[in-house]
Amino acid sequence: MASQPLKLLVGRDHKEYFIHKAAFALISPVLECFIEGRKSAECEGVAVWESIEESDFLGLCEFAYSGKYSVPEIEGEIRKLPLRPKGEAAKVYGDGRELPALHEMKKQEDARDAVLEFLDKYERCRGPELRYCLPLPMSRNRDWTPYLLRHVHMCLLGFRYDVAGLLSFAIPSLASALASYRETWDSARAIVELIRLIYDKTKPGNDLRDLISMYVALKSEDLFLHDDVDATREEYPEFASDVLAYTLKFSRAKSKYWNDQGAQRKRKGSDGEDRPERDAVKRVRCLPSPDATI
Repeated sequence: MASQPLKLLVGRDHKEYFIHKAAFALISPVLECFIEGRKSAECEGVAVWESIEESDFLGLCEFAYSGKYSVPEIEGEIRKLPLRPKGEAAKVYGDGRELPALHEMKKQEDARDAVLEFLDKYERCRGPELRYCLPLPMSRNRDWTPYLLRHVHMCLLGFRYDVAGLLSFAIPSLASALASYRETWDSARAIVELIRLIYDKTKPGNDLRDLISMYVALKSEDLFLHDDVDATREEYPEFASDVLAYTLKFSRAKSKYWNDQGAQRKRKGSDGEDRPERDAVKRVRCLPSPDATI
């Protein structure tokens, strides 16, 4: 970089880092102005950025210099919840059962179109360079929460400082991770953490709200059997409203699918019943006339 390094004091602890302001200017003019406005009046060549977490700052630096950011390894053990599933929830989550991932739900004929709508809207816009960010196949004993939250934090930085390139990387990466996620009774807590962070840090109409409410709606029948996930509807009324809108949309689409299937079977059945009568008419038409000369 041609620009002179700038000392940046990051977070509440004022951890020292050196950056090239030009690198941040390239990804966002808003970010460049923000850093310029944080320069210290007492010390030349020093800026203070207290409002950002060190891990988020490092991710932003990675993206500014390389166009990518790293993600945590999925290695921590999932914390087991003290209360175990009961009633209907036990039928879905009991004995360590997992909810199917969206990529698996594509095989369900009545859910395929809704799942493809989610994937087309949020996951498939990523380029080939994003594939490195995909997690390994999920182990039910590993905690995905830090991995998923990492993508959300990077999305929030992209929105806050108008970093379009970062958003075009982080949002599809989050959607792709969710499309591979299988919730268990214990790991469904990760979805609760996402909901809380997104609805605490964004405003109505934000893409992250749309993404997480659409995702939850696709699995709502089973996810809301989980006590903690269900509690988010009362905790965040806007989330409840957003999920309900998608749930009704998908429910109508599913009803239409099955109605169309029923109508199609009825037509096939009707065709089968009419065939003997039509064949008999054809045979009569083929009989020679009594007056015909042999």
